[in-house]
Amino acid sequence: EQGDKAAAIKNYNNALALQIQEMGEDHYSVACTLHNIGTMHYRSGEYQLALKSYKQVLKMRRYLFSNDDIRIAEVLLNIGAVHERADEIERSVSAISAAYRISSRHYGERSVPCADINA
Repeated sequence: EQGDKAAAIKNYNNALALQIQEMGEDHYSVACTLHNIGTMHYRSGEYQLALKSYKQVLKMRRYLFSNDDIRIAEVLLNIGAVHERADEIERSVSAISAAYRISSRHYGERSVPCADINA
């Protein structure tokens, strides 16, 4: 299973290089691929590498979209999960709370997405 994850990360990195070459560093597809790389690192237990990818995605999405965009909330949840795994509870709560604020503005506080965040 670890070999599959390592192969996936390698393939994502190859795709990332091509995307950057063809579309530039600030393209949404580049952010999506970086997000996938972060997820593979997270699943492999490489939390610092996952966090690095997710923070880069956050920076890109903030550049591409508004700070209130739901795609910002998605990556904040991932950042919160990484911090939780690293026993950095305050940072985890901060990221997840920020994701909740964005989600509640989009869907309402009593929505299923917000309930999932609070679960």
